[in-house]
Amino acid sequence: MYHLHHYVGAKTARERGDYDVALAQAIPIAKQGEVWALNLVGLMYLNGQGLPPNRDTGLHLIHQAAEKGWVNAQYNLTLAYL
Repeated sequence: MYHLHHYVGAKTARERGDYDVALAQAIPIAKQGEVWALNLVGLMYLNGQGLPPNRDTGLHLIHQAAEKGWVNAQYNLTLAYL
C-alpha cells in the first residue's frame, strides 16, 4: 500500500483543479492496481478532469477498486449507476 501522502497529494491536487499533478501522481500507481488511485483516475475519466470524458473507462477503473474492497469506490460506483 502506498503511503498516505501519495493519496492525499493526488486527492488534494484534484480538488484544487490541478488535474495534471493529480494524474501524474495517480496514474502510475493505478497501473500497479492500487485501489485509491484506480478510483481517483476513474472519477477523473467520468468527470472529464484532465482527461477526455470516458464513462466506460471511468466505470471500469472504479469497478476494479470496488472489487478490491475500496469503500469509496463502491460508493462512487453506486452513484454512477443511479
